[in-house]
Amino acid sequence: MLKFIIIYLFILIAAGIITTVIHKRKKTVKFLIPLISIAAGLLLVYTVMGFRSFQPESLKTGWSMPLADIEIALDSLSLFIMVPLLILTAATSIYGLQYFGTTPPGRMHWLNFSLLTAGMIMVLISRNVLLFMLSWEIMSFSSFLLVISNAEKDSIRRAGWIYLISAHLGTAFLFTAFFLLGKGAGYGSESFSFSYFSAQNLSAARANLILIFALAGFGLKAGFIPFHIWLPLAHPAAPSHVSALMSGIMIKMGIYGILRVLSFLSDQYTTWWAVMFITIGAASGIIGIMFAIGQHDIKRLLAYSSVENIGIIMLGIGLGILGVSTGHPMISTFGFAGALLHILNHALFKGLLFLGAGAVIRQNGTGEIDTLGGLLKKMPLTGTLFLAASIAISGLPLFNGFISEIFIYAGAITGVLIDGGAVLPLISALIVMSLALIGGLAAACFAKVFGVIFQGSPRMSRIKPNGDVPALMRGGMLFVAAFLLITGLFSFLLVPLLEGPLLIMTAGESAGHMAPLFELSKSLSRILPFILGIIILFTIAGSLRRRKRGIRPSETWGCGYTRPEPSMQYTASSFTEPITEQFSTLTASRRKREGGTELFPVKPWIFSSNSNDWFLSGIFIRLAKVLDKLLSLLRWFQCGKAGIYVLYITAAVIILFIWKFII
Repeated sequence: MLKFIIIYLFILIAAGIITTVIHKRKKTVKFLIPLISIAAGLLLVYTVMGFRSFQPESLKTGWSMPLADIEIALDSLSLFIMVPLLILTAATSIYGLQYFGTTPPGRMHWLNFSLLTAGMIMVLISRNVLLFMLSWEIMSFSSFLLVISNAEKDSIRRAGWIYLISAHLGTAFLFTAFFLLGKGAGYGSESFSFSYFSAQNLSAARANLILIFALAGFGLKAGFIPFHIWLPLAHPAAPSHVSALMSGIMIKMGIYGILRVLSFLSDQYTTWWAVMFITIGAASGIIGIMFAIGQHDIKRLLAYSSVENIGIIMLGIGLGILGVSTGHPMISTFGFAGALLHILNHALFKGLLFLGAGAVIRQNGTGEIDTLGGLLKKMPLTGTLFLAASIAISGLPLFNGFISEIFIYAGAITGVLIDGGAVLPLISALIVMSLALIGGLAAACFAKVFGVIFQGSPRMSRIKPNGDVPALMRGGMLFVAAFLLITGLFSFLLVPLLEGPLLIMTAGESAGHMAPLFELSKSLSRILPFILGIIILFTIAGSLRRRKRGIRPSETWGCGYTRPEPSMQYTASSFTEPITEQFSTLTASRRKREGGTELFPVKPWIFSSNSNDWFLSGIFIRLAKVLDKLLSLLRWFQCGKAGIYVLYITAAVIILFIWKFII
């Protein structure tokens, strides 16, 4: 299978380079980009079909880089995360062909898109620190170039720079973590190899340091609290199919990195590690969805929602660590299974939501929620698919979000019911309460989004969509939606894909505890299609009954108003006001009113509200200003004289020689 992945990498890069050279030949470009999708689809089929009989593969060869070899490998964890990567690559590449309309994207767009996908694949298969970090940087820089593709706007340039700074700050933390992992091997190529990391015995203190630096480094990519600051800026700035790829799978590279480091440290799992993961997960889930509820831009809202879902994944990982550290493999199996499955499920429904948001923006010229309305009549397919993804992200039955969350619930409830001290039941109960709160808030958030955008009538006269989006965009969304439904109704098909990754994450403890996963997923797969069938039958019966009785649709009664105006509808702010008011301290929600105080106003009153991300404005911006002041003290060092710079270089070389001699 590894050789097919290498071939696919060559196809990606070749297609990207050719489209850059001949970007003005639209017909040729429209042939090459589907080639990426077809290749991704074929590789996906081969991956899924061969998963059951899969055996790890590796390849190692020399490299001219010092202290490193080209070392790549494919195990079940990498292969599992490659499944959503290939699904979204296929869907977004097809979707992107018609997203830009008559205005073609920039010359480098498809090359950067190909490099982003290739970089993520290389991250998954790299087994050497230098190759891994090179792939990580390719992924980060290509996504940065895609984010700033419309760089004439100040807001987009700012978003791009904040993202790039976050990415490179994360890289610094990662080098520190890898240095600590390889410290015991001296300075040969062995200290850069992942195989060495798995074989060594680490002290508890060193393992703790490694995990903290890895959490900071990979967390800046994954986007959990408080490292989420780039997500709500970069996702609205990027083209929507790029946002779908970044939010759906690129941020999961951060989660993959955390899981890979945990696999190196699987004999060091402790309860306090579990508490740390669960705390990060609960904070990210609750705060992320609270910020999402207060947003007025659809893509910014979806970005904050990604923070929430990363929180759910962290809750699952924390539960898995808790199960291993307390000697309860059943709990660890359910926890890690829920986390892994949510990586796949979130990629599908968040990818579909961003593609749906892109369709709305393309047809209406805006993603401002309060200006939209009534789009379900004009864009029925987009609206229906957006509704399906909204149900999935809320963790409700029929779609896949319900399945991964029910696994985490099952593990946590098992922990509550187990006798064995107060710590395990207490932590497990906190996971259940956090998940329940996150799920309720997510349902409220997406009821707001779908209700305001697709129900009612347009709130602005200029919002007049010309029907649904073109065929290729619809095809990309339908492709993802098909997987959304299949993985929701027939979840038992996914359990075999989890077996290998679970063995890696639990150090083999899940081997005898897969049966409950199969039983639960098979029970759900028997019940959920039956429920869907009943819903379809009732819908058809209701439609036939209305036709038979001649019931005609009419305007909703307006409480005595004979001429209702679009402005009388609920807005995004008014729909969620009870929630945002209750949590205003947490989300720094601000309300503004313009107008008089008289009982019968002559002039209209204007109310508005917004949530301020105090992590960015209150913490990181202030830290950046302090750092700027400190660094300004060193500006004398940059004197502008070539002779002084030569002196600096000479001094650095001498210091390195002395350091090498002493060490």
